[in-house]
Amino acid sequence: MRTKMIALLIALMMLLAFPAGAVTITNQTEQGTGGTITYIVATDENIDAFLRARLDMDDALILLRSGAEITGTGDVYTFEKDGVSYASLRFTQQGKIRFGRYGQVVSTVLLDLTEGSEVNISAVMGDMDALQSALDLYVEEKVLPHINTYLDASELLPVPLDNVYFAKDGLTIHYPADRFSFFSGNSGAVEIKYYELADMLADMDAQITPDTAQQVFALAAQGALPGVSDVWLDMTLSGALAMHGTLTDPDYIADGEIYEVEEPALRGVQLIVPRDAQEGEKLQGIRSMRVNMFGLKTGVTMRDECIQILGKAAASVNLDASAAESYRVAEGAVDLYPAGAYTLKMYYDMNDVLFAAEVSR
Repeated sequence: MRTKMIALLIALMMLLAFPAGAVTITNQTEQGTGGTITYIVATDENIDAFLRARLDMDDALILLRSGAEITGTGDVYTFEKDGVSYASLRFTQQGKIRFGRYGQVVSTVLLDLTEGSEVNISAVMGDMDALQSALDLYVEEKVLPHINTYLDASELLPVPLDNVYFAKDGLTIHYPADRFSFFSGNSGAVEIKYYELADMLADMDAQITPDTAQQVFALAAQGALPGVSDVWLDMTLSGALAMHGTLTDPDYIADGEIYEVEEPALRGVQLIVPRDAQEGEKLQGIRSMRVNMFGLKTGVTMRDECIQILGKAAASVNLDASAAESYRVAEGAVDLYPAGAYTLKMYYDMNDVLFAAEVSR
């Protein structure tokens, strides 16, 4: 531990001396006998040494080269806020990394690419006290009531702010495994869409543009739900669950089954398959109750505005309490739009607020 701390301090001193405006970051892959690691590299050796130590990538590569069963993934997202360019970096290692037992460790860092230095998330988020209060309230109201009762969620509050990753659609709070973990053994995490923190991150949120309708229908026609990444209707149920994990046993709806997945960025997403689907069955539908479809946002956008953007629906159906319960949606209405070989469904609650969106066969 002492040696690792000294190495990290040296790397940090090197980073602080790094010249501004010259940071280039890419990914590199190394294959071992027990797995594959894709890790983050920087073209400058000073910042590269800092990242290897700061994100625990050196430790993972040592395990990989020793033959351990381990995989690793490096994620890089660059963005600009208030005229400053940032890179949000995340390295996830998982496998037999804890005394030969399965475990997962996620490490993140936020770089100011203009200055070439690590910064606190307050550089992006502003007032940390206000942020802490907003995130604690969000998790208490939006996460805890819906989390699986068999998961130990007693440690979710207060929300930790020292391991945060910014992505295209939202930020992910990563918890230490001893505070919150999933059934799979993966460390727990909560993803929050930028529009759900609009007061703080409004300028990072996708907004309605003249191309919104075209973009929505183009993706839906490909079998994808706009605003939901990494899930497509041409995927099999077994393939989707293998990639994203599963949280619970399936729930039944009127004409099929719905699965919820472990992947934090897919919280609120439901995979729909026919009743008693076989292992190789392709997905019947993808629904989300937390989605920003190029500016059309669940929980925010009104039905009139959706119709103004998407046009008049090909069909509309009112959903009473019984029908809504059978499909696991809110009582209200659903508008249906053809999208190539698929159908885009926009669900609204009794107040005409967009409740969920779905693309289905």
